Parts: sequence; structure tokens; C-alpha cells
Amino acid sequence: MKKSTFVLFLFVIILGFNCLEFAEQKKITPTATKVQAQSVPGVTSPLAVDIAIDKIFADEHCRVWVRWINKGTVKIDKVMRESVVVGSMQSSDLNHVVLAPGAVFAHGVGADPGIKVSGGTMVTAHIDADNVLKEKDENNNRKTITLTCGKPLPDLIPTYFQCHTLQSYTDSQGRSCKVFAVSISVRNMGNRDITVPFTVKLEKNSGPNLSYVHMKTFTVPGLVAGGELKFTPEPQADSCSWYLQNPGLTFLHPLIRVTVDSGGVVTESLENNNQETISSL
Repeated sequence: MKKSTFVLFLFVIILGFNCLEFAEQKKITPTATKVQAQSVPGVTSPLAVDIAIDKIFADEHCRVWVRWINKGTVKIDKVMRESVVVGSMQSSDLNHVVLAPGAVFAHGVGADPGIKVSGGTMVTAHIDADNVLKEKDENNNRKTITLTCGKPLPDLIPTYFQCHTLQSYTDSQGRSCKVFAVSISVRNMGNRDITVPFTVKLEKNSGPNLSYVHMKTFTVPGLVAGGELKFTPEPQADSCSWYLQNPGLTFLHPLIRVTVDSGGVVTESLENNNQETISSL
């Protein structure tokens, strides 16, 4: 064999061994992509606080209701202010709100019988009005809609009613007596003006068998929707007359009763909220 041929043969053999060794190394070496994929840690979403006005609606008596929802991922346990504006009327109350994530809570607005709508009325509700919570979304705490319920009608209600004792004394027969004055506020909580005269009657149960007797009657020429009137009657005669007609009852005091639209001339959206009774204590 010629020398040049032998050298060429030897070179081919060496090259073949080198190729086999390179292929074996490539087979067992992991790629950089696989190594990186194995080292990526899991991702955890941060906890979020978020309360929202879920719905505003009216019930079968046209009372306004507001429903809240906890749209966050943590429990809410805070005292927050809710402000609700119904037409020209407003309710602003502090509430201790306890809601688990996803939970809802609905409540009627205003003290019973509540604030009602009649016809079409714009309602705006705002929860966490003092911004107690630092939330994920601060733009869903307020909602405004127009609620429609029944025909536009007025609704008269006593909104403030108190009896103030001006003087207490003992008469010649040893009976406890007093002179008192009564303060009353009346509001048209409906969505329609009252354009006819109506009466506001004040009574006390000083008659036989504790029956009510007349004290004072006011005549009101009318009252716009959302309007309010205040009355302060003159000091009333002392309560001795009550004791004289009920001699067996001592250290007791008559009840005072106010009736709005006592003549029943105003057609209202709710007729069973015109009367209230308090003690003269």
C-alpha cells in the first residue's frame, strides 16, 4: 500500500471516532430551555379588598332597598357609612359591615316604613362614603338608577315627634301634675305635591277608659313632594285632668297621639304610616 493511501485511510478512521463521541455528548446534555422551565416558581395572586353596590331596587310597598357585595378575596369587618339619596330625601347611616368574600347583604333604606319611591325617582347609593377601606376598585362603591314603582303619589308621615315637659308640680290634692309642649314634624315622602288642604291632629288619652281626646288641630294648605313642616303647639293643660278621670291610676302619664291627614282627604301611596304615639314623660 502506498504511503499516501495509508495516511488517508488513517485520517478517515480518526474522523469517524470523533463524530461518534460528539453525537453521544449531545444526546445526554439537557437543553437550556428545559433547565429554565424547571426553575420557574409558582405565581400567587395578592389578596384584594373590594366592596360594591350590587343592586338598588324597590319592594312591593315601593320601599327602596340597597344590596352590597364583597367582590374581594378577604373578609370585610368594618364600620362604614352608607349614603342614599332618593329624590329630595336622604339617608346617611353608619353600618357594621361583615361580609365574607362573595357574600351579599340587602337592607331597606330609612327607618320603618322606610323611604319609598312613587312613579319614577332617581336613587343614588354610596357605600363606604368615608373611604374607610383601601380597595382594589374604588369606582364601584356608588350607583345611580331611576326606580319606578306605582303611580306618582304623595305620602305623609310624622318624621319627628317629641313631648317636652315645661313644669312639674303637685296640686292641692297631692297629685303629680305637669305642663308640657309637643313638637311635630311632618314630611311628604312621596313623589307628588299635595295641593289640597289637610289636617294634623294632636290627641291624648285623657278620656274615660283611656280614650283619646282632642288637644290641637292644624290645617295645612298643601305640601310639595319632599317638603317638611314643623309644628310647636302652645303649652298644653296639665295632666291632672287625666288623673281626675282615672282616679285609680297614679304616677302614670297620658299618651300623646299625632295623626297626619286625619280627615283622609289625601290619596297616598301608603296609608298606614300617618299616625304615631309617644309617652308624655
